[in-house]
Amino acid sequence: MFDKNFNIISGERMSGRTRFLLNLSKDLDNVGIKLFFLGCVNEFSYPKSSLSQFKDYRLLDTSNDYNNLKMIEVVKEITERDGYHFLVVDDVDYLSIECINLISKINIRKVVTCLNDNLKKITDDDSDFYNIEDKVGLNIKSDDGVSTIGGIIKNIIREQKINKILK
Repeated sequence: MFDKNFNIISGERMSGRTRFLLNLSKDLDNVGIKLFFLGCVNEFSYPKSSLSQFKDYRLLDTSNDYNNLKMIEVVKEITERDGYHFLVVDDVDYLSIECINLISKINIRKVVTCLNDNLKKITDDDSDFYNIEDKVGLNIKSDDGVSTIGGIIKNIIREQKINKILK
């Protein structure tokens, strides 16, 4: 799970997408998975306690595309240079298509949230789609069935162990 370039968690407004993403990120951090967080904000700000679990993060102002493109270039350099496992992007669909395409080119896997209505903005062929299954952000649904955060963590840890053995 989450082995594609873009792993998209979609849902309706107030469906728990951000909560799911933050809960998943906290659990991944607890098992040593290195995450970089990008928050796409307009007027909403994240509580510091939510961002403290990330080794590094940036908040993008969705009203300034030029600065966002420059910031994404910096994020690309940092994440690839410092060996991050995942780029976590909340509300990627608030960004321009140019920004989304640049994020797609970053050479690490992405876990992103997106409104159901805006899925068409992500054109990366190497994508998997998951839908929030409940209103509290604890389960996601894919073609393979319903997954919990715990199940996702186990799969990612298993994948990391297999990769270490193979190297």
